[in-house]
Amino acid sequence: MSRIYRNPMDVSTVACGIMLTLTCILAGCGGPEGPARYEITGKATFGGKAIPAGKIMFVPDRSKNNTGSRGIARIENGQYKTLPGQGATGGPQVVSIQGYDGVNPPGWSGSDMGSPIFQRYEKNIELPAENTTVDFDVPVKR
Repeated sequence: MSRIYRNPMDVSTVACGIMLTLTCILAGCGGPEGPARYEITGKATFGGKAIPAGKIMFVPDRSKNNTGSRGIARIENGQYKTLPGQGATGGPQVVSIQGYDGVNPPGWSGSDMGSPIFQRYEKNIELPAENTTVDFDVPVKR
């Protein structure tokens, strides 16, 4: 007949691990990291006309010591609003804008936003550390 011997340290090690995890959760160890994010809204136009569909990305400008996560917004009919939990940090940003025609013909295998209407546009801006509105007009290259 075999006997099972349990090491009393096994139970206490597991209990300590559980207590440490609970302590971290209650102390806020598992919360969001990095700088605060803010909601950014506005208009997005191309040569003065509403961009039918697209994306805007707010990237903290690391060359100016701004850190944090990227903010993302989807453009619809010339309007954008950062997605919940995906707002931008304040400070210097490199903004990247992609615009599409919003047309998806039958059998289309490209972007779900249609065909690009301009090449990716980038602009450096300074965002306040608060919810704000910023309008963008992508210039038409001639």
